[in-house]
Amino acid sequence: MIIDKIKHLNCEPLTLILTRKHIDHRNALWDLKEKYKIPVFYNKKEFDYFKSLRKIKADKWLIENEIIKVNQITLHVLETGGHSPGRISLYTRDIKDVFGKNYDGIIFTGDLIFKNNIGRSDIRGGNKELLCTNIKNKIMYNPKLTDNFLILAGHRELTTIGFEKKI
Repeated sequence: MIIDKIKHLNCEPLTLILTRKHIDHRNALWDLKEKYKIPVFYNKKEFDYFKSLRKIKADKWLIENEIIKVNQITLHVLETGGHSPGRISLYTRDIKDVFGKNYDGIIFTGDLIFKNNIGRSDIRGGNKELLCTNIKNKIMYNPKLTDNFLILAGHRELTTIGFEKKI
């Protein structure tokens, strides 16, 4: 399905970046890596914690405050554990127009935060206190992010930091 969508959009992926190693976010990893011959990036804490999943080794380990350039997009890495130990969020100010609406930037939060809800912490590797602390300190009240940042979660609808602060 992902390869078909890539063909339909007539684009070519440059990098595979995992916000975490849960199965629902890595199922097509090897097929995509093999087909497009592209690197895989994620946080080493995920690799170390999920020992049964070690076969998915990163080409590059991502750490807090790292900056990644993917073509003309600059991504900033935030370590936002809580849903899983080494999960990350990525934000950029380089993308401002999404579906015809203007934003100050976008943040990929994976399963950390959703529209009207937070991610699960009752699963293997989860930690509710850490999850809530990271949402508060690294997303909601991060001086580098504004209320007009679009949140692109791992599931569900689009939302903004400002909208989530209100609920």
